[in-house]
Amino acid sequence: MKVTGQRFIDNLERVVGIIPHFETLVLNRHGELGVSKPLDYTFKFPFDREMHPEIFESCIDAVIPDNFDFLAKFPNVDDQIFEGRVLSKLGIEHVTFSWWTINLVEIKVGFLAGHLRRLLKEQEAKRWSERALRPSYESIVRTVERFEAPTWVPQTQSGSGDPTATRFSGDPWLPVDVHWPLDENSEPMLFVAQFNLASLPEKMQAVSGDSGLISVFCSRCPSPCENDDAESSRDAALFRFTLNERGGVRTNRVDKKFRAEASTVIAWVEKADFPDRDDLTGGLLDIPGDIKQTIGELRRDVLGTTNTHATAVFHWGTQGITDDLAKRASRLKPHYGNKLGGWPHWSDTSLWKTQGGNPMQPFFQFNAADGLGLGYPVSLTTHLFIDPSDTKIMKMTGWQNG
Repeated sequence: MKVTGQRFIDNLERVVGIIPHFETLVLNRHGELGVSKPLDYTFKFPFDREMHPEIFESCIDAVIPDNFDFLAKFPNVDDQIFEGRVLSKLGIEHVTFSWWTINLVEIKVGFLAGHLRRLLKEQEAKRWSERALRPSYESIVRTVERFEAPTWVPQTQSGSGDPTATRFSGDPWLPVDVHWPLDENSEPMLFVAQFNLASLPEKMQAVSGDSGLISVFCSRCPSPCENDDAESSRDAALFRFTLNERGGVRTNRVDKKFRAEASTVIAWVEKADFPDRDDLTGGLLDIPGDIKQTIGELRRDVLGTTNTHATAVFHWGTQGITDDLAKRASRLKPHYGNKLGGWPHWSDTSLWKTQGGNPMQPFFQFNAADGLGLGYPVSLTTHLFIDPSDTKIMKMTGWQNG
């Protein structure tokens, strides 16, 4: 359905309001290709009311068709096509609304070739001026490489193994005088893991100690994560035992439908680990200000992805961006799943724990999607830290969604 006449005039300002968003999409899609490459001239993007409330309010609600059935789950509504001389003067051939529901619409914008190429040329000129002031890509890669640290990924097998073995879930070993921890609602906590320090890699033992047992319990229904560095998460109970205490395996108090079967760690596989973007741009690390600022301003895939080469070319141009440099850059990321030591992979923002104003040492990263079987949403992660100057002090972040 082509929208013409007074309805077109009344809603033109609202329709035009969507164009800057699509110009940004164009520049992100084509900027790295250069203006001499084949171009797409039509772009489409789905808008959801929950995710884009301001765009619905400012642009979309005004053009809802008069015959829209608000009660229909999948309404049969013709596409609305806005086109004409006013739009063509702005470099736009058409703006098309394809309605799925009252809260979900796909908008398609067709660009005139000359306007699209002008956009790309203007961005290229802007990037050239920015490149002259920006630290080189190689200097950024070299800076991040300085913070390489080992991390160890657990290899597990089903079953509890030795009573004091390092394992996830199942039944924990506890001293006889230790009561099963309860959450704020007086419900038994989930047993998440126990770590036999004598079985850890030697490099990690230098931080955590080489004897005893660390046990981790968490609430079955964790609260939303709070960025509070002062204390450990209220949803966690952390213990450190010496194995010369009288104790034994304790039957898990949590209903079986809420807990997983035990899995025992049989080996640790060492990998190279690097800081997360939030730590690279925060105040934790000694990084020159211009490099820290550049990392924060650029696209996230400039480091630690298979797309680093194209992203580097997008921001720096082709000069000096070699395959070898891009390959080095693609390694620069923290490991995502369960891991011992290394650097935290933050789902949302850095929740690094400190003690007495000093950063604590990452001990273990728990990832609910990596076989923990806790009944949590798979997107949740949490991090256990140890104070290297007093290994009895441990703190745990809340479960972070991301």
